Amino acid sequence: SPRSAQVSHQPHAQITIGTLVLQDCVVGLIFAFMPVLASASSATSGAFTAGEIFRIIGKVFGTLSIAVILTVLFALMAAPAFVQYIKRSSAETFQLSILGFALMLALCTTKLGISAELGAFMAGAALSATEDQQAILHAVEPTSNLFLALFVCSTGLTIPPAFLIEHFMVLASGVALIIAGKSFLIA
Repeated sequence: SPRSAQVSHQPHAQITIGTLVLQDCVVGLIFAFMPVLASASSATSGAFTAGEIFRIIGKVFGTLSIAVILTVLFALMAAPAFVQYIKRSSAETFQLSILGFALMLALCTTKLGISAELGAFMAGAALSATEDQQAILHAVEPTSNLFLALFVCSTGLTIPPAFLIEHFMVLASGVALIIAGKSFLIA
């Protein structure tokens, strides 16, 4: 609507949108580090030396750099033609092709050693760069709630309850720090 378009151009709306985008990027980095830290933690006793931490950070950023560069190249060069090609087919084929692309990129990032969630996020970012982003959003809308529920459940299932109880004070302090920090930024 015209009113919402006016509001989104206000300085406070732009700051809020920028904050949300930055938070998405930070969550993406956290998701990128999760599989690498899990595999490194299982290989060691759970304690990391400074050298191992820098090696892990370098590995993640190197892999992420390659994945982001390939995704940006796809978004700029191939995504518009890909979407135009599959848009000429039936609505079901269009929907399945878009979902298949997201799943394929999630699988590729998993094979690279970074999280599937980040791959799906990168697929969404690549497809949102096309002119047909509204058609894509409309096509995947029926399945988005299913994938959202699977994502939340799978993330929650990776945390054992004993870990939550054992580290309650650290986790509660982290949550309090995040709430205080976000409140400060928003204020």
